[in-house]
Amino acid sequence: MNKNQFIEELRNKLKMLPESEIDNAISYYIEYFEDASIGNDVDVVSEFGSPSSIASQILADYAVKDNKESKKFGKSGISSIWFIVLAILASPIALPLAFAMIILLFVPVIIVAALTFAFIVTTGALIFSGFATFIAGISVILSDLSTTILFVGAGIVLIGIGLLFLVMVLFLSSKSIKLISSIFSKLLNKFNKREI
Repeated sequence: MNKNQFIEELRNKLKMLPESEIDNAISYYIEYFEDASIGNDVDVVSEFGSPSSIASQILADYAVKDNKESKKFGKSGISSIWFIVLAILASPIALPLAFAMIILLFVPVIIVAALTFAFIVTTGALIFSGFATFIAGISVILSDLSTTILFVGAGIVLIGIGLLFLVMVLFLSSKSIKLISSIFSKLLNKFNKREI
């Protein structure tokens, strides 16, 4: 594969990255070819490796960078997970191994999503029951003041517990996604470095 074919295939493998990242990667290899005086007749794959392995490494590096930026700006790590999946698919490993890596990536994500959903439903039930208890307490205000105080107090406590639980669940699910993204991007990075 000559350098023009190499650059074209690398650009094609990196098409999911932002345009500036693609341009940086392509510029790096074009400058390297020019500095090394590599002609169009030289097989660049034997010297650099396949465009797939290089694209996989670039995508993994971008996933790590994106994960660090998402931590800095408080964003979720979902985009990092997406770039990790792209890096796995771009890597020149066997298809069954890539499929297994993607499954290993999505199992923790699905578990976190299921737990988050379950806890949010539980939080909603706590808040709803708190409002229902509060309203029930208000409805008996004329017949029994002590029951009203008990029900209103219990309703406020349930609403408060539900809101605290909601904040905790959202915080922990965000941290879990970022942790999963970070772990898999580091694993993919190590794997790609071992392959090259």
